[in-house]
Amino acid sequence: MNYLLRLSAAALFFSVVSFPAFAQEQDWVAESNQHAQFVLELLASFGPEGAGRIGVDGLDEEILDLNPGVYERGMDALSEVRAELVERLEAAEHPKVRQDLEILIQSIDDNITTSELERENMLPYFNLNQTIFQGVRALIDPQVPRERYPAAIVRIEKYAGLADGYTPLVQLAIDRTSERFDVDGLVGPYRGEVEQDLERAETMIAGIEERLAGTDLQGWEETYSTLASQMREYNDWVRAEILPRARDDYRLPPAMYANALRNWGVDASPDELIEQATKGYMDIRNEMEALAPVVARAHGYETDDYREVIAL
Repeated sequence: MNYLLRLSAAALFFSVVSFPAFAQEQDWVAESNQHAQFVLELLASFGPEGAGRIGVDGLDEEILDLNPGVYERGMDALSEVRAELVERLEAAEHPKVRQDLEILIQSIDDNITTSELERENMLPYFNLNQTIFQGVRALIDPQVPRERYPAAIVRIEKYAGLADGYTPLVQLAIDRTSERFDVDGLVGPYRGEVEQDLERAETMIAGIEERLAGTDLQGWEETYSTLASQMREYNDWVRAEILPRARDDYRLPPAMYANALRNWGVDASPDELIEQATKGYMDIRNEMEALAPVVARAHGYETDDYREVIAL
């Protein structure tokens, strides 16, 4: 999903849970976890469907924010959180707390860079079938306490735009994508990804009904019917408007690819990696050419061509 908040899961995991809880370390561990929780709450506010998985409570009835200006509001929120983390870093005394804060600040910086690049290069595309299904599944699951189940009905009412003050999520997704149609140079999603999402769409839609029907919740049927119709209309819109704009090449634009490498901890640029790989290939080929006569004679053949040796 494009230009929504996505902090490094590895960085957050490191900050929240990776340290041993020895008695003498409890104070700094607790302080460090508070800083990480501050960032997690921001993340959850823009994508509350996954809030429970990252340890943020109280957002069961909230839904994905695709309202107008979500990109600008998200970037403003990231900037405000970064400024707050910098202030906390200046005030922190324990070296490990400072280290954690530096990790979080770097995660924010990476997030800002990635969001800006996606905004500049990619046409927004949303797999709403998966988002809505996961939003329901996060609340209706054998591992989830029964008292949380009713929030799923509130969620589907908001998804469908039937709750006061809410616009159907599918309409918001269409608006956020179509408002970028006329921006020159944007690259569409990979065709294979979109086609796969559409192939799985009915399974997701049916899965929502199965989850709800498997509970003792009452009064959800009409809301679900409205939502399911909206989701199918959205899928028709994706076929008509997104597939013609989809790219056939799975490769990302160069700037996006270079940024993805950096986010995975690879400092080398794509050109540098290509140069290194080419040099490695040439070195191996030269070694094989040098060894070819020796290998051939050892097997009773007379040839200096390493390709013939390989064929042997």
